[in-house]
Amino acid sequence: MDITEVFCHNCKKVLGKYNNEFYSETQIGDVVKMIHASHIREGHDLVIRSIKK
Repeated sequence: MDITEVFCHNCKKVLGKYNNEFYSETQIGDVVKMIHASHIREGHDLVIRSIKK
């Protein structure tokens, strides 16, 4: 199963995990823009990374 994580380098924590079967990269980008916008506004460095389990 492939999972995509949204990780914040400043907070050192995972903000969300999304299954690649249900979310495409563009959908995950839209989720980051809407849900994690406060982190982006504060200048935090978010990374979207893939994990295979």
